[in-house]
Amino acid sequence: MSHVASPLRPALGGIAPFPTGSRSIVPSRPFASVEVHARPRAVIDDWSALAAAAGSPYQSPGWVLPWIETVGAASGVTPFVVVARDADGRAVALLPLGLHRRGGLTVASFLGAKDSNFNMGLFAPGPSWTADAIRALLLDSAAGESGIDLFALRNQPLAWEGTANPLAALPQQPSPSFAYKATLEPDADAFLRGRLSRDTRKKVRQKLNRLRALGPVSLAEARTRGEAADLLDAFTTQRRLRNVASGIPTDELAGLRGFLDRTVGADGPVTLYGLRCGDRIVATLAGTRAQNRFCGMLTSFDADPEIARTSPGELLLSEVIKVHCAAGYTTFDLGVGEARYKESYCPEVEPLFDSLVGVTPRGRAFAWAEAGRLHVKRTIKQSSWAWPLAQRLRRLR
Repeated sequence: MSHVASPLRPALGGIAPFPTGSRSIVPSRPFASVEVHARPRAVIDDWSALAAAAGSPYQSPGWVLPWIETVGAASGVTPFVVVARDADGRAVALLPLGLHRRGGLTVASFLGAKDSNFNMGLFAPGPSWTADAIRALLLDSAAGESGIDLFALRNQPLAWEGTANPLAALPQQPSPSFAYKATLEPDADAFLRGRLSRDTRKKVRQKLNRLRALGPVSLAEARTRGEAADLLDAFTTQRRLRNVASGIPTDELAGLRGFLDRTVGADGPVTLYGLRCGDRIVATLAGTRAQNRFCGMLTSFDADPEIARTSPGELLLSEVIKVHCAAGYTTFDLGVGEARYKESYCPEVEPLFDSLVGVTPRGRAFAWAEAGRLHVKRTIKQSSWAWPLAQRLRRLR
């Protein structure tokens, strides 16, 4: 199902409405019409073309469509893919959004949800997008029968690989957590020396030797269906045990496993690595790629005390970094969220922002409350004592 929204609608957030006459009197508006698609495969060609020109790998149809059919379907998300076209019918922007219910409201947010580390729209090079134009695009998309109360556009980068994010023109606030990345070097050993102290590198070698004492250690990559199944079985088991120990619900793992079953492999958008100790998989790391950048998505490790004391996740990370240095990649990121190992291996902070755009009075009221909640969450996460306390309390639930 799709609809074409009226090209001239009032802007959001108390901004004065656009005039109702000729489009030419709104020179900042880089589009002539807006379509909304609940069946996104209908615009796969336009989507693929825009994704090839801009955006992170989390906006590619090869990543998003399997997510819609697995995690999205399991969590009740309805696709709401917005396509803006110019007067000649060319797609100049695509927003990969989905609708879900929250607190009695209909909320539009990026497809991929928390499984996507970097959220943004896809915009054709050239047209200039002002805040008024972005607001008009959002309101036009909401003009049909969607019943949208709020656009919650979270975890967006200000720019992606040097290209500015047009959605940053909207009012924004810092996301609760930022992302972490590193600029790689062709010489992996030089890269690691530049980021890890001599004492830390010595400890890593000692841990590797300790793991080798338990069995031969090797790096595995899921290329075939069988290799993928073995690594995914280990990931699922390790992640479930970790979630239980941390007080995190496990009911979303089935949808996530379905997504990974469809996307991991030589021809898929997700690459999955594992660290083997003998016949045992002691850690996994999944990621996706775009151009010369590797984006880490998910990790897991064996919680057996004898294994865990060797820090298998960190050992695997070192090996995966070496692979991408040798392959000529220039950027390596570990996604969103604070962790000591991220700061060690990927010390470059990548700021993220949230924009909350209310459409209805209830949506605007909810946006104010949600902005406050997210601000408090960021304050807690940035606190050296409040965040560890929150984690301990979660484990006690």
